[in-house]
Amino acid sequence: MSIEKFNTLELQLEILSGCAFSCEGCHVDRNSVNKTTDEMYRVAYEFINELDPFSVVIGSTDIFTATNSLSVLNDIRLTSLICRFDRLVVNSTMAKLDLNVLKAIQRLGMKEVQINVVIPENKNRNVRYNEVISEKIDEVKRLFPGLVVHPQLNLSENLTVDNYEELNNFYLHHYGQGVDFNMSFARTSRNPKYYRDVFRWMRDVTSTTGASKNGSMVNQHIDVVSPHDSLERAVIFYEGGFYQIPIVYEDLIQARPKYRFNDYRDYQKRYDELIVEQYNYASLTDECVDCNFLPTCTDHRVLSVMEDYGIKECILPKETIAKVNRW
Repeated sequence: MSIEKFNTLELQLEILSGCAFSCEGCHVDRNSVNKTTDEMYRVAYEFINELDPFSVVIGSTDIFTATNSLSVLNDIRLTSLICRFDRLVVNSTMAKLDLNVLKAIQRLGMKEVQINVVIPENKNRNVRYNEVISEKIDEVKRLFPGLVVHPQLNLSENLTVDNYEELNNFYLHHYGQGVDFNMSFARTSRNPKYYRDVFRWMRDVTSTTGASKNGSMVNQHIDVVSPHDSLERAVIFYEGGFYQIPIVYEDLIQARPKYRFNDYRDYQKRYDELIVEQYNYASLTDECVDCNFLPTCTDHRVLSVMEDYGIKECILPKETIAKVNRW
């Protein structure tokens, strides 16, 4: 076993097409026609041979309403790839279930199944809506007793959150899991100021709990420095090519040339190059160069994202992070 096997692999495959919904805050292209390629399989198996295949994500649209869900889940070549992983992750609003899709997932016999339950921005803290979705999740749990549920709130310019702890507790109550932010806005071309404002807002709102004497740190999600995610290598097959995935609070899916690679060897080369580029950029920031979290942030491409948008101030809530990880 190579030393790289100590790193886990999250492989995201954007191979679903179509979606019945148009959720506020979602920027996934619902009209794109996605498909597998021979090159996708070749590179995917290179990563499986080098890293520990933990999680495979079949996305990016709603698994229950995509037009090709059943053909994807019944494709022998693809299911053979999926079954090399411990966990299958899919996305859904859970507003509409498809029993045939559920049965196809069940036939895979995965160790774990996770559903990222996408919450439209305009349904945030809507009690009745989330009660209905929670009831549908209970239906699915009859087929998958160990189902992992992650509520993901679409993040848009219209979202107003004054108290992160209150928000997190709302979703913890309804789903048994704290809230994640779905940052699909990164797929769009926006003014860099928009990204600077969003990251500043996320830092400030999550810092509220970190600074609170009574704030509960249980189920608070800041993936960039969680112990599990520090070992994870996340890549995505997106728009016909493979890309590294920067993690700033959550995954940022971007088809930028700097993150693209051709195969595992090229991935390693670009991985190392981006580490060096980030350390060089650290000297231009306000405080990164002397920060204890710098190695972790560079590992997850945080400084690459900061450079992309000309950000020089810290975009992470360091006090909260220290508490989450008991530093």
